[in-house]
Amino acid sequence: MHRERRLKIKGYHKHGRNFSITHHIKSWLKKLFFLHKTLGFIKYKLLFINILTSNSSNSSTELILNSNTAAAIVNMTKGIIATGANTLTITNTRTGNGYIYGNIRRTHVFTTGVAYAFEGSDNTITFTAVTGVTSVLVTITKGSVADFPFGGSINGEYNVSVSGGTYAANFRLHYEDDELNGNAENSLALWQYASSTLGSGTAQIKNITILAGGQVTIANGKISISGDINNSGRFDVSSGTIEFNGTLPQVIPIDAFYSNTVKNLIISNNVSMLAEDTVTGVLSFSGINHTLSTNDHLILKSTAAATASVAPITTDVAGNALNNISGNVIVERFINAHRAWRLLTAPIKSSSLITINEAWQENATTSSLPQNPTSGYGTHISGGSVAAGFDQTITGRSSMKTFNSLTKTWSGVSVTNDASASRIAAQPGYLIFVRGSRAVNLSQGENAVADNTTLRVQGELNTGRQTYTG
Repeated sequence: MHRERRLKIKGYHKHGRNFSITHHIKSWLKKLFFLHKTLGFIKYKLLFINILTSNSSNSSTELILNSNTAAAIVNMTKGIIATGANTLTITNTRTGNGYIYGNIRRTHVFTTGVAYAFEGSDNTITFTAVTGVTSVLVTITKGSVADFPFGGSINGEYNVSVSGGTYAANFRLHYEDDELNGNAENSLALWQYASSTLGSGTAQIKNITILAGGQVTIANGKISISGDINNSGRFDVSSGTIEFNGTLPQVIPIDAFYSNTVKNLIISNNVSMLAEDTVTGVLSFSGINHTLSTNDHLILKSTAAATASVAPITTDVAGNALNNISGNVIVERFINAHRAWRLLTAPIKSSSLITINEAWQENATTSSLPQNPTSGYGTHISGGSVAAGFDQTITGRSSMKTFNSLTKTWSGVSVTNDASASRIAAQPGYLIFVRGSRAVNLSQGENAVADNTTLRVQGELNTGRQTYTG
């Protein structure tokens, strides 16, 4: 029958010496006790040492720290160190397959591409970018977690604190097969019940499950998911970055994110959207031959603060995009309250049948009801008849023009509501006078007060090399 053995050490150990838990724990104890037999107890305490080595013949043998301890080098060949409420500080390196439970702090120079071990060789932090970081503290708590859901697999908590500087990093978690409690390894999910915030750096996980009442916030950090999202709580990525990087096709489920909003979305796999989601920052691809299937659910948001964009997509020598955005996308452009001519374009494929009226006039005119179907969106376009899709103004002057490359002049558009003659993507750009939203009172002419508005268009995005002549 196996029994766990623990070794408690009290007293003092001189600075700069080496300390070792040998593989003959019993004889080592006898020897140590013999040296202190006149005292009647083992008086040993670790303060600062040069090399700390755990090399027990029994992998379950523990060294329990009774004080904060610092070591330049920790060699965990075998065995366990339990820090309890104290902290083991490593100022140089940590090696070996033994385990450290409790508080492990590393204080030294950190560089990119190095897997810094904490609990064991499989619990590491690897920086992909790091500047000015002076200390990393990882606290590992094994055993039952009070608020862990029924049927949970591995019981354990990891708390990470990084001091100083800026960084991006990958955090690798560790568990043993006997901790699975009969659960299938390929069905594991990272679970968070209470509120949790990733303020910076990168979290790499397979599945994420948030139960009702739970909250996970990615605030200026990045979370990379290779599996599934199961969200019954609040998953807030409105200020952070999420990457989908699985090896099998992934989906973005309905109500995956708080407010259905993501700041930055990275596609590193084939991903399909099941419901409407809004990107407020940058949509980008990592690698090639990946497809984002929007299923007509994606919005690239524009506000007074920022306008969403698509990062450059890698192309082949012929200019063909090596990643694909399949399906329609709503592209927005916020315009502040100022009457002025603007140069604008609709960045969708020329094959799109959406008209100028359907897009920037919100499918309305001054003769339709309602004239302003969506508050804060659209604008008035004048210069023709109601039948041709134009809004009626006091002067009737054209407020939307295209450039004639032959005559080098601007000409007013003749129609805005004809699917063949006024497709908004038929021209590479327009000069449009924006008075404000469709709430502006045109009967006041030039005295009408402008307001903020957002123009939007829906269609398949132009990707790859685009060539315009004229």
